[in-house]
Amino acid sequence: MNAIYLCTIAHPWIEVSQRLNNELNVKPSYFVHWNSEKNEFLKAGLKHCHFQSLEKAWKGLGFPKNIKRYIFDEEELKLIASFELTALKMMDRLDPDGESFPFTARQYFFRDLLGYWYSIVEDRDIELVISPSVPHRVFDYALYVACQLKNIKFIMFQMTPFGSNSILIDNIDKMPQLSSLQAKKSLPSDTILDKISTVLEDYDKAIPDYMLRHEANAKKSYSELPLKAIRKLSKSYKLVTKKPNTYWVKQGYSPSETKLTWADFYQMRAKRDKIVDAFKKQYSQITSSNFQQKFVLVALQIGICCRCCF
Repeated sequence: MNAIYLCTIAHPWIEVSQRLNNELNVKPSYFVHWNSEKNEFLKAGLKHCHFQSLEKAWKGLGFPKNIKRYIFDEEELKLIASFELTALKMMDRLDPDGESFPFTARQYFFRDLLGYWYSIVEDRDIELVISPSVPHRVFDYALYVACQLKNIKFIMFQMTPFGSNSILIDNIDKMPQLSSLQAKKSLPSDTILDKISTVLEDYDKAIPDYMLRHEANAKKSYSELPLKAIRKLSKSYKLVTKKPNTYWVKQGYSPSETKLTWADFYQMRAKRDKIVDAFKKQYSQITSSNFQQKFVLVALQIGICCRCCF
């Protein structure tokens, strides 16, 4: 059985792939990894594997050179239509100013990614994809869709708010039945009970750590940020020679063609911050913090996203 390991870090996934190969004959055929860990993967003795950095995958680059993108016909395009809508919205994170990555360009990019993955899983006879997280970076979602079309098993780990506990799933649209999780009629673990206890505390104690980071970022003066950055760049040859590490798309270019300068980066971020401030102002006009009665807030997440994407 040939497998793709998607968005994996070197430790523990190199060892995991070796053990699965030795014990269950799950042969690693393809790795998408962080570029900073490239040498660790190359030195691991993983034969016949293709290695693609996550940074290149974001831009639709780094696929095997011998692979030709599969072209979908009309009927196949109808099958992927619902997936495509999700992917197009997911690309908002590549377009922070809301005007650099239009609908048609997004659609072409997704179909391009999907076509490459479709050909790869076929060419390498892939029967299993293993992902430490739920697909949410566009390129990994395209692989998920390709697996759905080819009826290939896609195993991923759904994170929970209870420490490092996660749930193994194979479908992002539904959770597995409790019976498949072998649920036992017993009290929750101490980790879960501790989390519940914390959430029931006053909000100042229960506030999530990511909200604290949001608050700290909100206090920054972004109007001064470019000047500070220029001063920092002038003192560091390394930063002057490097380009911004971002997957944002430049207007008129595809993700694979985009090469942002620091000036481009800060200009786009200034536009994004202006849009965010406008949303905040609008939101403050339609909300209230004074309630006469007790209420329950159910905060529904819209879209697929995580903090690692920003």
